[in-house]
Amino acid sequence: MGDMNVIMIVLLVVLVAIQAWAVYAQRKHIREVGDELRTYGKIITGTHKTIMGRGCVVAMAVKGKTVKRAKFVSGMGTFKRFRNFPEAEGKKIEDIRAEFINPYLTKKGKNQFRAIALENALNMYYEK
Repeated sequence: MGDMNVIMIVLLVVLVAIQAWAVYAQRKHIREVGDELRTYGKIITGTHKTIMGRGCVVAMAVKGKTVKRAKFVSGMGTFKRFRNFPEAEGKKIEDIRAEFINPYLTKKGKNQFRAIALENALNMYYEK
């Protein structure tokens, strides 16, 4: 019985170490994305959170009401990374709202969470 307790403790310590490393790697990636976007303009972000399941974060660099650079991360887990969102780059803020946040197109499907996060980002931009 004593050996089993030692194995469980070692296993728990290893799992906690892996989790700590994953969180560190994710925070480092987020910091790098923020630093990159900051070179293009003012950063605005929007999120869509779910209790259990997929969520989405959109980050954009805006300069003069034009999106200079955009990225998003969608899914769940600490191993997800930001991906480029070239469809939004080079467009005016007003055009993005009309193109990507159409309620008839984004009510369902894989782009639903990204559209909600994008709408939250644009609302933050207008509330500034």
